[in-house]
Amino acid sequence: MSILASGTGIAKIIGLAAMPFITRIYTPEHFGILAVFTAALVILLVFADMRYIVALLLPKSDELAFNLFILILSLIGLITLFCTIILLFYGELIFAFFNMVEITSYWWLLILGLAGASIFELLSQWAIRKKSFDVVAKTSVWQSVFSASAKIGLGLFGLKPIGLLIGVVLKKAGGILAFLKIFLKDFRNYWYKVTFKKIFFLLRYYKELPMYSLPSQFLLIVAGKIPVLYFAFQFGSNTTGQLGLAMTVIGIPIGLLGRSTGQAFYSEIARIGKDNSEKIYNLSINILKRLAIVSILPCTILLFGSPFLFQLIFGSEWYQAGLITSILTIYLFFQFLSLPFINILNVLNLQNIYFKINLSKILLATIPFTLSYFFEYEIYSTLILYTIFMSIYYTYSSYAIFSIIKPKQ
Repeated sequence: MSILASGTGIAKIIGLAAMPFITRIYTPEHFGILAVFTAALVILLVFADMRYIVALLLPKSDELAFNLFILILSLIGLITLFCTIILLFYGELIFAFFNMVEITSYWWLLILGLAGASIFELLSQWAIRKKSFDVVAKTSVWQSVFSASAKIGLGLFGLKPIGLLIGVVLKKAGGILAFLKIFLKDFRNYWYKVTFKKIFFLLRYYKELPMYSLPSQFLLIVAGKIPVLYFAFQFGSNTTGQLGLAMTVIGIPIGLLGRSTGQAFYSEIARIGKDNSEKIYNLSINILKRLAIVSILPCTILLFGSPFLFQLIFGSEWYQAGLITSILTIYLFFQFLSLPFINILNVLNLQNIYFKINLSKILLATIPFTLSYFFEYEIYSTLILYTIFMSIYYTYSSYAIFSIIKPKQ
């Protein structure tokens, strides 16, 4: 966890250090386009591997795992080709329907991001399987360097907002060559052990992943992007840009410790196995206590100091983003505590429960924006409602998962 967290931490520090320059090069409207583009990309990424990627750590032998690797890579190619054809011919209609007309001319960047980010995630999961945590950490740092350099450099040359969008793609897809350089020899050795019989066996064996985990992940991602999509629809690109910067900032502690902790925790509980739920429970309690201690200070700073800090760091026009951050920080605390433990359901092969939990999230996330639309709530009232409902969700999901693995008395 410490190795992954150190790499992710340095990457986040680089990204944060670059933000004061980026926010002075691009306007809130540009950040609004970025927020919508990122939302579209993340939603597409859900379907790229049909969620078979979450099983890559589970096979006991690397030979069988590499067959799964090839299955996932094939799915990525097919889904990317399908999305390319659809957006090429019907992209304008689709973006107009979802009120995303600002990114219509950047559909090709969505495709590049879809393919690149999917392949990178596949390779990084393989690296985690091989316990090459240092490689994952270094790659995270270089991704951040490439992303920040592209945003600043292209912005200074007047390429706005495409500089921001290219930076996002590099952030999600950069580093593929570094992984290939390290693991290409392994892939060549395992290639001769790939068979259609094993691939079809894995396709059937993990069939619950596309049946339950895929719709679950889709609901999870859409629920997370509802604020951006609703703000783009209701309040315009300027306010959406303010929200986008706020969500980027509150995502820093999530990315810094939440994701890296989740990856390492998943690797460890996959090694423990589903037959030792008591050991998983004890480990989970230990991680929960540590996350609570670590999260108190950054959440307190964001809660009370965001409006002042945003003006100081990002510029005077980002004061509203600071107010938004103060509100969202409340549910950030609960999200941070619950983030790693959803992986327990993958190890226990309980994708049906994973689906139910994520279904509850999108229902709870939809309520505040539905109320806001019909009762014409202003920005801050809408966000306060959203924070309350999301805090309830993360508390509930953690309680549900811990109830499953808690040793019976």
